[in-house]
Amino acid sequence: MLERIKIRLPIGRPRTRPGMVAADKAYSSRGNRAYLRRRRIKAVIHEKIDQAANPQEARLPRWPAGHP
Repeated sequence: MLERIKIRLPIGRPRTRPGMVAADKAYSSRGNRAYLRRRRIKAVIHEKIDQAANPQEARLPRWPAGHP
């Protein structure tokens, strides 16, 4: 996807690597983040709850108070 992005500068070959990418939670996978790190692009992407730093806590069921 990022190969198609061209950033216009005054002269010379167009840049194909932005300094930063902002995206929504749908693009927060490890593969996407690894790709951006390899290309030295800063990612501004919110993490999904199930991909948080401690995923075991995020997967615990949340029952309402008084539920049997």
